[in-house]
Amino acid sequence: IRSLRTARFADAREHVRLKAMPNHLILGGRFGKEYKGWQAKIRALEHDALCQLLETKQLTLDGESFTDEEVIVQCEFIGSLDTHEAVSSEQKDLLVIMNAVPDQAMLEEGTCREVVNRVQKLRKEVRLVVQDPIEVFYKVLMPSDDGGENGKAQVRDEAKADAERLQRIISTQTQPISKLIGKPFLPADRKLPHAVVVCEATREVQGAQLEITIARETPVVDAKRVAALGGGDEQFAEHVQQLLTAMEPAALKRSLAANGGEVNARLDGKALSLKLGRDFSLASLEAAS
Repeated sequence: IRSLRTARFADAREHVRLKAMPNHLILGGRFGKEYKGWQAKIRALEHDALCQLLETKQLTLDGESFTDEEVIVQCEFIGSLDTHEAVSSEQKDLLVIMNAVPDQAMLEEGTCREVVNRVQKLRKEVRLVVQDPIEVFYKVLMPSDDGGENGKAQVRDEAKADAERLQRIISTQTQPISKLIGKPFLPADRKLPHAVVVCEATREVQGAQLEITIARETPVVDAKRVAALGGGDEQFAEHVQQLLTAMEPAALKRSLAANGGEVNARLDGKALSLKLGRDFSLASLEAAS
């Protein structure tokens, strides 16, 4: 439910019809033989009169006063069932009306849930658990533009439209998707060359093909700063990158926790003390921020 609005029956004429039901037990004894005529009068009461009865708990009809116990007001939905769903209370004195037509935002949320579902199923297939430090990369595959017969061209155009729609939705909903999967959800071109890929698969999402790559959380060195530690040697920075990438993520985090956010290592006989946030970051998302 995206929003909830309450309204009085007096303000919901386009959706609700009120009808009056005489209380036979009370009014039958009150009017005796004349009750049949009073039944017709009560059943003929219009919307405004019944709204007044609901508001004031009483009404006057042809000189006779009636309470809301003697005249029971019931409601029924008169709107379109093509666009709305309606449920009344057991006493039919309350009506809940739901707009059953999804708006664009709701449709896009549905697409996001499908993307999340594909990612979570892939994680389960390769037996990853929630705690595993990973990054998830995506790429929407566009259909090849290779000409062909009119029928095939039409199918290709539809597939292209599906792919473009999925690309647009994901690009605007990356943050919600990341939150739902609990991991960074990044375009494929953000995957670093040295990333350790755990698995890669293509899944269908609403007519489009989505390539999903799951990689281990990747340490990213500050190449310029780390190269300076090696006397300005850029290759030294690459070796440090390889060293950190080769470490198991869990072992790396344990080392950081034990050494106040630093990793102590030796490379080419040189002692190194690399500080998280200064010399390197964890995950492509942090490195790009």
